[in-house]
Amino acid sequence: MKRVAFALALLASGYMISHLSRPTVPPLSPTVLTELPATSGPDGKFKDFLETGKRALQEQSNFMAASVTRKDTLIRSIKKDMLVFSAGTTVVIHYVAEYSFGFDLRPGNFDIKSTEAGIELHLSKPILIGQPGIKSQSFEVPNSSVFISAKSNVLGLYQDLPKLVLNNGKVLSGEEAIVALCEKKLIAFLSDFLAKQPGIKIVPAIKVTYK
Repeated sequence: MKRVAFALALLASGYMISHLSRPTVPPLSPTVLTELPATSGPDGKFKDFLETGKRALQEQSNFMAASVTRKDTLIRSIKKDMLVFSAGTTVVIHYVAEYSFGFDLRPGNFDIKSTEAGIELHLSKPILIGQPGIKSQSFEVPNSSVFISAKSNVLGLYQDLPKLVLNNGKVLSGEEAIVALCEKKLIAFLSDFLAKQPGIKIVPAIKVTYK
């Protein structure tokens, strides 16, 4: 009986030691899934900022114009009565014109949409803004033996330049380089504007789509 009692005592003490030495594992906490804030993508609250960005584009459209300076030449014929000791000749006019191009961002002419890929701007292609400026002008007569009779005749050579550069500007507005420059300025403005809004950490890709 004493042996049995001793054995039972050993077993009980071993169970207590084993039980006490076993590491305690804390219960698992329930998993919490944290959603990304709506402002980190093109959905949810981000759409509110798109509307604000649309108004900002309308208000600042004049400051987003792309300025382009071009050197060009124009050949003009001179009549006999404008010359001395000559029956007529040609004059080469050199001029530098400055053009401004941009998008028509008046209400109803463009839209901003949120897509899965990012942001899309829907509008028409760039246009010439205002009358181009002529920064400098000069002329030369290839035939050095020709003499122009009066200074007023020289000034008359430039009369058609404003109309000429206006037509040139309308043509230039469709050039790929001009279109790309206008897109770059527009996207940079909108991207910078959205990045400054509260809660916006990443501005998605902005794409320009023409009507």
